[in-house]
Amino acid sequence: MNKERKDSTLEYLRLLGLSPEEAQIFWTLTVMGPLTTLELARKTKINRTKVYRVVDIMGSRRLVKEIKDQYTTRIEAESAERLQEMLKETQTKTRMLSNKFEVVMGDLAQLSAKERSDTAVHFYRGPEGIKQMVWNTLKATSEIVGYTYLSFESAVGEEFVEEYYAEFYRRNLRMRDILSDNYLRSMRESSQSPKTYRLHPNWRTHIDSRYIGEKELPIPHQMDIYDDTVGIYSWQEGEIFGVEIKNPKVAVFQRSLFEQTWSMAKPRELDSPIKYDNKIQADAAFLLSRTTLPLSQFHDLLREIEKIYPVGKIVKSEPLVYGYEDANFLLKTDHGRYALKIFASDMERTYVAAHGKIIGAANKLKIPSPKILQAREGDLITETMGQFVMITEMFEGESFAKKPPEMKDMLAVTRAIAKLNQRQEKLVVGYDSWGNANLMREYKRDQDRVGREVKDLIKPVLDQLRKIDTTTFTHGLIHGDIQPNHVLKNERGEYCILDFGVARYDAVVYELSTHLAWFCLSKESWGNYDKIVGKILTEYTKVIKLGREEIATIPLLIAASYAAYYFRTSILIGEGDNSQETREWNQKAKGLMILAMVAKCLN
Repeated sequence: MNKERKDSTLEYLRLLGLSPEEAQIFWTLTVMGPLTTLELARKTKINRTKVYRVVDIMGSRRLVKEIKDQYTTRIEAESAERLQEMLKETQTKTRMLSNKFEVVMGDLAQLSAKERSDTAVHFYRGPEGIKQMVWNTLKATSEIVGYTYLSFESAVGEEFVEEYYAEFYRRNLRMRDILSDNYLRSMRESSQSPKTYRLHPNWRTHIDSRYIGEKELPIPHQMDIYDDTVGIYSWQEGEIFGVEIKNPKVAVFQRSLFEQTWSMAKPRELDSPIKYDNKIQADAAFLLSRTTLPLSQFHDLLREIEKIYPVGKIVKSEPLVYGYEDANFLLKTDHGRYALKIFASDMERTYVAAHGKIIGAANKLKIPSPKILQAREGDLITETMGQFVMITEMFEGESFAKKPPEMKDMLAVTRAIAKLNQRQEKLVVGYDSWGNANLMREYKRDQDRVGREVKDLIKPVLDQLRKIDTTTFTHGLIHGDIQPNHVLKNERGEYCILDFGVARYDAVVYELSTHLAWFCLSKESWGNYDKIVGKILTEYTKVIKLGREEIATIPLLIAASYAAYYFRTSILIGEGDNSQETREWNQKAKGLMILAMVAKCLN
């Protein structure tokens, strides 16, 4: 069958009510005959985890059936007679809609003409009712806030959730929610916990979550608060319903209560309702909370990794708790020591793939970076048990967090990033809300979350940033976050650059200024500012030539690097994060920003 006829058939199946995945699976099984789930995933190029879910739904709709023999289970498409039944059902439904159209439109016209009060209450039942309530939140003209009792994929399905969040981001909405004990417990412990949708890399600028224990506040149901509306959802023990209350005073009161609770709640990863046997187990659960893998399935994942990668037998795993993004573990095997990265659930497939490609490119160029291990089938990134994973050889070295780098270290790292920056692949791994490249965007959106002192200190940097345009500057593939914790050095004097989480194709002045700001310069070395900057620029421009205008922006972008950290940490402190780490970063960034502004006459 040619492509045109295939597309026409798939379109017809969708008109009959099949989803795109269902149509693709039905067409493939009809053409090729019974297939195993693995064969079906390969032929349709649909993720195997998703194939299982779609086939289950299709089975309930009598579109496919299972054929079992002694060793395998195959999926077979039902006969064309089933499609004929669906056609008749659709025709009957269309006739009913047509016959009742005039009557219903008349009733609606009468209802819309009636005078309405300030208060309206709407009741919804079943999954479709909950979907309607959730979709109504997209009309919000203010920030959506609320309480999360359960993951609502369990009520409305993952496909609807993905559709909802695509629209949520398109409309540039913002949400804050407070998570319940029950939500965290179900996500961390249950082997049946729903697979969370994969968000785009900028999700943290749209969604913020905190946790509060049931001793402080029991959360018995889901609630959304937006504009003049309060939505209350419940889907427990098979009962699915919701109530939507539209009343300005009720909404204002509930939002006020939410804000008080928010000030007492903690960032999600800083607390947990689950008690663990030891610190290693607790740390592992802490890391896995960034993914959709329950702790109870972690050892199953390790067994899968032994099959997928040539790492030998894993004899021990240890959580690596540094960092804020993914779940990283040290694996000790009978072949050696490896680092396992389980990508956070917010990472889309394209960005995960870009991560692997960038590190793979760095390896080929002999840029000091983690040596990525190929799976037995040749992939750099693999998906198993609903998780994207990557394995690298473990680099045994120390970071520069406690011992400041010497000039030879600064120059070595400069040569490495210059080599990377020559690459022209237009890849993007993630969005850096803490970087100088996005300071203007972050400030525009979140300026109301900081006080006057912070705004006044940052203003001179922002005023100057508005005058530059980096779109015509030299571009390349950049790491984007060179700092002391992200560079290791071993006893043989070899280096390894870690954490490519915000790597991307961008103006190279962002790379150079971030490297200078956080890896090369410090309060202690500030007296040698001109010498350090001069030597780094000389070394870098041996590889990549920069124009006079580009070089002139470096001092400003150094100050912007500090301003970005000062701004983000000020927001965290204002929202109740009183951790020593956050306060230290805040004071360090503030002090260096002032030094940079004074030295370069930006104040």
